[in-house]
Amino acid sequence: MICLQKPESVFILFGFIFGVLVILITPPFQVPDEHSHFFRALEVSQGDLIPTVNGNVAGGLIPVNAIATGGELAGYLAFNPQSKQSFEKLAYFFKLPPEPLKKQFAKSTAYPPVPYLPPLIGISVGKLFHLSWLKTMYLGRVTSLFVWLLCLYLTIKVIPTSKWLVVVLALSPMTIFQAASLSADSLTIALSFLFIAIFLKLALEENIKFTPLVITLLIIIAILISLCKQAYISLIFLFFLIPIKKLGLKRYGLFFSLMFLFTVSSLVFWYHLAREAYATFPFQHFKLTTSYHEQLSFILTHPLQYLVVLFNTIKLYGVQLIEGFIGKLGWLDTSLPRWLLFLHAAMLIFYALTDSKPGVTISLFQKIIIFTVWLGSIILIFTLLYLTIAPIGHPVVETLQGRYFIPIGILFFLLFYNNYFQLKQETLLFITIGYIPLLLTTMLAALINRYYVQLF
Repeated sequence: MICLQKPESVFILFGFIFGVLVILITPPFQVPDEHSHFFRALEVSQGDLIPTVNGNVAGGLIPVNAIATGGELAGYLAFNPQSKQSFEKLAYFFKLPPEPLKKQFAKSTAYPPVPYLPPLIGISVGKLFHLSWLKTMYLGRVTSLFVWLLCLYLTIKVIPTSKWLVVVLALSPMTIFQAASLSADSLTIALSFLFIAIFLKLALEENIKFTPLVITLLIIIAILISLCKQAYISLIFLFFLIPIKKLGLKRYGLFFSLMFLFTVSSLVFWYHLAREAYATFPFQHFKLTTSYHEQLSFILTHPLQYLVVLFNTIKLYGVQLIEGFIGKLGWLDTSLPRWLLFLHAAMLIFYALTDSKPGVTISLFQKIIIFTVWLGSIILIFTLLYLTIAPIGHPVVETLQGRYFIPIGILFFLLFYNNYFQLKQETLLFITIGYIPLLLTTMLAALINRYYVQLF
């Protein structure tokens, strides 16, 4: 029986109910690039772990009917707010036989296999029972959601404080929208939250022992995160939240060195294996005159000018980034009501200020580390996009999206942590169980309004 006095139980209840509703209400492949993620997951399910290159395009050989399903259902709704879900198309593709032996090349993502492990469970079941590719896609969404729910449940159990903050952040519209999809963001967010929670527990609780098993777990999660999205490799520097006295100087340096070397080596090894696919990435997606090496040279030789690029990007796209962090659904063509965006931003700050645990203090030094890792992650996200898609010396970083900052969102809100404005956990419980249904019901109404019938 679920005890609704515990944050993790409240999360599971609302996360399961609204996560399933998001899966059912969001039309197939109406999460950004979901059809490409589906194609890549199918490649991985066939054992094609490394993307192949055909001409100047990275992808793989997958069943023709899977390509037709993803391409058709993604195309007619995306970026076309006047179009509504066609139930005739759904019925057709639900019945379309998989015909797995008839294959052709399709462009997909160039991600490592790791972020597709959760949907791979559902996809494997669909393939085992020879289901249509549309039914198989929905099974992939379901298993992605369940893995995400498990990781976030563990996160809330493990994190020593700010549990209600994590609940509300995890159930933010954009977060749960990505979680209930085939997107690589689902596992990236889940693992990043769990990784941060483990470091905070090790840093803030006196009776927690740092054993070889713990460092092994941290190394494994760090490797998985870097092989989901490499920008979040910077989270390994949260290791410095842990006081040196817990380990001693020698073990402290040894454990961090092991985590750093294993994580970086894994990422370098993957890039070596998939170097041809990554060489095509900027051209197949954006068709811009760009060069990774020339762009890197520009950044290194013009650091002040590059800082101006970062400031210009924030100035130009700052409001859009905040909206994308909270909830810009569909192919970023489905907005939430403006009042909800302001309300949720205020609620996140409210929880950050009031959800603290008596006796648990985050020191100024630890906050400096948290801020440094958060800021470093943001700069790394900016820079990786700039290196791969922007023309040389471009004045802004294009295609930056607010959802990219969700995995490090906890770090930003922990900067508001204090022991002065504490509210009782019972008070936060009642506020949460009143607020979350309002938040997510409004989100579902926005999806229904966009894809089915005009509600407002």
